[in-house]
Amino acid sequence: MKKIFLVLLLASLFTLSGCSSPTISENGHDLSDLEQCIDDMVDQMSSGACDLTDRKQLAKDYIQSFETEFDTTGSSYNMSDLEFSTNKSSDESRVTLWFQYSLLPETEVENYEVFKEIVQTMLIDMRTMNEDPEMLISGEFLFFGNVIYKFSVDANDDLSGTIIVSDILTPFATVFETYESNIQAHGTDPELLSQKFTIIGSDHSVELIVDIAANTYTMNIYRTDNEDTSTVAEIETLIETSLSEISLTLTE
Repeated sequence: MKKIFLVLLLASLFTLSGCSSPTISENGHDLSDLEQCIDDMVDQMSSGACDLTDRKQLAKDYIQSFETEFDTTGSSYNMSDLEFSTNKSSDESRVTLWFQYSLLPETEVENYEVFKEIVQTMLIDMRTMNEDPEMLISGEFLFFGNVIYKFSVDANDDLSGTIIVSDILTPFATVFETYESNIQAHGTDPELLSQKFTIIGSDHSVELIVDIAANTYTMNIYRTDNEDTSTVAEIETLIETSLSEISLTLTE
């Protein structure tokens, strides 16, 4: 009887030692199936190594596991993509995860840090699942109204942001002043490699790209329909004055 018990105990210990614990996301989501999907694509150097329907569902389930972090009332989960590829020189494997939400409540604009941290967590999870390939992650959050947040992770695991404010019925100066506090608050976010602002009004459209480490930015007024409300020179002065308040310097 003792021998039988000993055999069963050893068999049980062997079984337990052979089992690996599931990979769990920072937010508590079980990543085991997604991890296997990514590993298969990387090992076989092909997106087809993981069935298209399966990988889209796995990506969707993973992305939507973060919905406890923000209010999705009235919003739309539009789409997502999980693909394998190689870089231009074909010497590096690359996994791309992309997703988008639209019509998020305007009140969620205040939760910039929440949306940024979601993408940061995704990078941690992706690296936990597989350390080898380049991981390109892009999350887009479109709010009901005039604001869009985008966060992107590049091949070097650096995070960059994009904020778009747009109101084609309102003069640029008014649009800028409406969202100036938002621009100033996030213009020098130390967790980003760069921050891009696109500000669109009825008379002008401007792109600002902030180099966080250098505390500099470039300005491109890429559209001017008329100067009835503000001249190009006035727009430049408006922006330079505002960004100098957060110690950013214009560079060519």
